Amino acid sequence: MKKPKLLLITLLLMIMIPTGIILAQSESSQPGQIVPTPTPYQLPTPLPEISSYDQTAKFSFADLDEESFVMRYPSFKDVYVPLPNEWALVGGEGNSYIEIHYDYFESTQDETVVPTPHPLFERYPFIARPGVEVYINDLLVSMFIPEFGKDNVVQIPIPSSVILPSGENPFNEYIIRLGFYSDADIYCNYDGVLTIYDDSFINAKFTTYPPFRTLANLPRPLVSDSFLPETLKLVIPDQPSTSDLQAIAILTSSIAQNAFSNEAYEVLRASEISDGDLAKSNAIIIGTPAENAFLASLYQKQLLPTTLSGNEILRSGSEVGASDGVLQMIPSDVNQYYTFVTVTGESAEGVLRAANAFKQLPIGTPPFALIVTDDMVPPAMESEEAPLLQTKFTYADLGYVDRTRFGLGLQRFFLRFYVPRDWVLDEDPVLTINYAYSDAIEAQSSNAVIILNGEPIGNLVLQDSPARQQTVEVQLRKDLILKGMVNVVEFQATLAATLVCEDYNPDVYWFNVADDSTLDLPYRIAASATEISGVINPAVPFAFEPKHLVILGSNPTKTQLDTFANLYRQFGELNSFGNYDVIISLEDNVNLAEYPDRNILMIGLPTSSDVVDQINERLPQPFVTGTDNLQQNIANNAYQLVPGVSIGVVEGIPAEWDHARTIALISGTSDEGLEWATRQMLSNPSAFMGDLFFIQDRTVTSFTSTLFSRPVLDSLVSEALQEEQLTPVEEATTEEGEQPTIGEAGQFVRDEKINTSTTPMFLMGVIGIVGLVFIIYLASRIASGGRKS
Repeated sequence: MKKPKLLLITLLLMIMIPTGIILAQSESSQPGQIVPTPTPYQLPTPLPEISSYDQTAKFSFADLDEESFVMRYPSFKDVYVPLPNEWALVGGEGNSYIEIHYDYFESTQDETVVPTPHPLFERYPFIARPGVEVYINDLLVSMFIPEFGKDNVVQIPIPSSVILPSGENPFNEYIIRLGFYSDADIYCNYDGVLTIYDDSFINAKFTTYPPFRTLANLPRPLVSDSFLPETLKLVIPDQPSTSDLQAIAILTSSIAQNAFSNEAYEVLRASEISDGDLAKSNAIIIGTPAENAFLASLYQKQLLPTTLSGNEILRSGSEVGASDGVLQMIPSDVNQYYTFVTVTGESAEGVLRAANAFKQLPIGTPPFALIVTDDMVPPAMESEEAPLLQTKFTYADLGYVDRTRFGLGLQRFFLRFYVPRDWVLDEDPVLTINYAYSDAIEAQSSNAVIILNGEPIGNLVLQDSPARQQTVEVQLRKDLILKGMVNVVEFQATLAATLVCEDYNPDVYWFNVADDSTLDLPYRIAASATEISGVINPAVPFAFEPKHLVILGSNPTKTQLDTFANLYRQFGELNSFGNYDVIISLEDNVNLAEYPDRNILMIGLPTSSDVVDQINERLPQPFVTGTDNLQQNIANNAYQLVPGVSIGVVEGIPAEWDHARTIALISGTSDEGLEWATRQMLSNPSAFMGDLFFIQDRTVTSFTSTLFSRPVLDSLVSEALQEEQLTPVEEATTEEGEQPTIGEAGQFVRDEKINTSTTPMFLMGVIGIVGLVFIIYLASRIASGGRKS
């Protein structure tokens, strides 16, 4: 073969091989796209509910959200312990105690070598190493000398002297401070390292107070204001009205905004309640007496402050207005330790008035019964002119709580703010920070960093002789700001000082970021759909944009109702200022276009209403019409999930009529899949970054569909879900005597597993290897002039 032909073949092969490899790669992803992988999420082992504890409780530092931490001498650490409202801690020897699990070494020593004690140690044990002081609510309760080595344990009794009367400790909270410092000169240059593990625990012995019941104290005593989980029951009519469900949204969101509790909600229909359901829980009874049979039974037992005559509610013999709300509090008739609150009236309007009064009680609320009349409703704010866009917010406006952090080392402050998807930022927002710090801090060895959504964007200026308060302005890069999501500004102050040989007092070293600092966020509303950002979280917009339409279908299941109640609890936790205007649809047929100014939330299987049919073509993951099954179209072939496999599905898309509005779908291919989806959304919300999610038990697979073309997205989804190609029955062929495996509704038979990306890549890889060998051979022939050896 002549040289020109050899050179031409070589050139063609050199072009074809990379091209083949690129084409193979494009089958599975496009440039700049990252193929997501399923991430299993192991739900933490939940603590027992408050109702399960009987005079003793044991919980670890991890249960208090305290991770294992390292204390380098000198330093201190506070552990915050909020106990339930009605628990009275019992102190004294043999009762409550703290058990600390720790490692202790000197940083200059090998951990495997036990250091030689100080010569005076035998006579004065406290000389060899400093002790650890243990304070509870600023009272020194004990001190221990840490032992060298791993896995040491020390038990600290909680004395009776730290147990304060409820009037002096109204929130029943305790702060445990571990102080690893001393005033002995011998420790000036000491370098000890103490590691406290998160399996350290508190063993609490307690008695219980009788509940303090008064409407003016709501949401107490319905919730405990502690970290321990509790379930609050919501009792509704068997056929709840839209106003009953609107009341649920108002109640659960407002309790989350006004209590520091770890509550969850269970919705019970009145006729399905047994005494066991309410034996160890508080309850809110919602609806009119005419519709809620459980409420009617309470009236029949004459347990309520008001009485019932037919369907008319009477207060002290006088009839309550037809549109008035009635809010009442009584002990549970099942267990006197627990509490019932009724949110009722003679009409739907009255029920909603009672719910709104629960959220914002008027001054002078009586203890057990409040009749909510029209004059108690705050007047609507009216203006002839459109309101100006607010562009400047104080940190307090955004829910930031002004706190001073004490001690050396890392101190952190967080500011959170939400930006709607249709806000256009033409310039960088400006963060104004008013901050102050102790003059004991050494500026040269300390620093304070400002971080936006994980990216450092600036520093606070520190001086050795600070003024009383300093101010700095920092521009927030607009390209780092997320639309339709909560943005987080973190202030990280690392404080250092040269210590002299005297007692280390943490209170001398402090840092503060004031809540009168401001965020200047100039924006305009998008003029076209192209300026509006896509959906990057299907739930967060509902927490900050108040107008909602919630679609549950004509016969919502218990899973749908529980999900609805707990989602609004989550919205209230995200936005402490949320005041939601919720419309509920209990219809199978609802025209979404009739609600152009609302975000739309659908909870339920696709067949529970016609909503999915209206938006199916626009969903990143469509469903087979009239079924709960998924479908993709790959290379003109229809694919469906293997029949019988459960998948939870969560999707978010912009509304077609207004791209600034979000349509969110919480669904699945079965009741089990729907339960998986709702459980993960409520327990692991951080996993839901994107607009398309598949949930299989504890595994969440997330996609941002706008990053992929339609064929690539369908292929990736099918691979992630291990789908199979399904062939119509009439086209199926089998070996003689074999029966085809019939799929859902008898329409399809199973065919081959999808492998649209790995097979081409394997084939192209083989071609590439063969081609490379041939190139080497041709190159050697060219080098030898084409002659045989």
